[in-house]
This record gives sequence, structure tokens and C-alpha cells, in this order.
Amino acid sequence: MNIKTFSIHSVRNVFAFFIALGLGYTAYLVNPTTVAPTKVEAADTPLTGYAWSDTIGYISFSCTTCGAENYAVTVDPDTGEFKGHAWSSDIDTAPNPDQGGIGWISFDRAVTGNPPANPYMLTGGAIAKTDTSGNVTGWARALAACTQDASGNLVPAQCAQNSNAGGWDGWIKLSDSTWTNGVKINPSDGKFSGYAWGGAEVLPSGDSDPAGVSVIGWINFQGTAQDSSTYFVQGPPLASLCTSNLDCTGGLFRGLKPNSCLS
Repeated sequence: MNIKTFSIHSVRNVFAFFIALGLGYTAYLVNPTTVAPTKVEAADTPLTGYAWSDTIGYISFSCTTCGAENYAVTVDPDTGEFKGHAWSSDIDTAPNPDQGGIGWISFDRAVTGNPPANPYMLTGGAIAKTDTSGNVTGWARALAACTQDASGNLVPAQCAQNSNAGGWDGWIKLSDSTWTNGVKINPSDGKFSGYAWGGAEVLPSGDSDPAGVSVIGWINFQGTAQDSSTYFVQGPPLASLCTSNLDCTGGLFRGLKPNSCLS
């Protein structure tokens, strides 16, 4: 074999190698078992229904007949974070401060400011969350407890001085290790249960009312009214949300079965 023939064979071998490599890579790309699943961006899910406080009555988590004020508390399916506003009024209509109740209850840090204690006390992020087991942690805030400026923003330094709130700063805690029946979500059907606490300078001990300022007191997320009708707050079933495959989910709750999950 002379040098010229050897060089031609060498060039052919190099071309054949790169062609085979390219064909193999193309086959890898088009093979459905090797392609990462498309991430599905699920929309925030509005909560529905009512919670109850013996002192202020029903708390609505979304409007049933939306007028000028279209409000709702939502759960982010990617992260389990709560957003939005609930409304407390004696009458289930468009928000009207003259109807009684306590008015707006906010789950937005930009509106409420930073919670007074952990969890989620630090600046940034949600002030209330649920995990995949349905354990709800964090805070909400009754805006009527705080003085607001001309733009509707809270004035934190004046919260405890608002005479309408009796010295309460408006914070509502959704659960705590010191009481056993904090707010929870049933993963299979999305129904809420348990109690939040609002209106105390000292957190509850066990299941009894604490000493200190009490305005709202216990807020029940599922129960039976005096007319024997049931009430509850309803969210999406957590069990129907894809959480087992990180490539599929891209987050805590992202992706609904079976369209976006491998299994």
C-alpha cells in the first residue's frame, strides 16, 4: 500500500466515523424515551368556599358573584404558595365595608408586610404555603387592623395603634406547633380543615384561647353551621398533582397526571 492509497482510506474512515456519530445522535434525539418531558405550567387554582369565626362570621375565599371586586385566594401549583385576598362580610355580595365582618384578609407580602415571626418572617416570597401532604403553614393579615395611607398601603408602625382593632396588628397564624389542629388540606379531595388563630399577642397554648388581645379568635376551615348546613374551604386535590418526577414537575406541584408525567 502506497502513501496515497493509505491517505484516501484514512480520510474515508474519518468521514464514516462522523457520519455514524451524527446518525447515532439523531436517533438519540428522536427516541421518545430519551427526550425530557415537556413541563406543563399549571395555572394558580382559586380556593372556594368559606371559613367561620364566631366573632366576625363567614370568610369567603373567592367571590361567587363577582362585581367590581373580583377577588380570590389562590394556590400556586408549582410551589404550594398562597396568594390573593379573602373577604369577611355578613352578606355574600361584592365587598362593602358597611356590611359588617372585618373586610379584606390578605395573603400577599407586598400588601401585608413581613410576618411578626417565623415561618416566612424574612423579606421575600410567600407568607403562607402548603406542602404535598397538605400541611399549611404561615400567615394571613386582616387589613382592617392597620392604618392605611392614601394609596391603600399599610402603615406597619400604626397597626397596633389602630383603635378599630383594639391593639391587634391583624396577623392570623395558620398553624403552630403549640396547637394540634392547625389548618390542613386533605390531599385526596382538596378540602381544608382545622383552625387558624387571629387576634392574640400571645399564641394559643393547646386548644384554648390565650391571654392577650383577642379579636377574631379561632377561624374554623370546616364545620357545621347553626342551620345544620356544612361549610368548608376547597382547593385542588393534592394527590392529583405530579410530584414524583423532577424532570416532569420542575417544582413542588407542577404538571398534572397523566399528561406530563412519565409514570
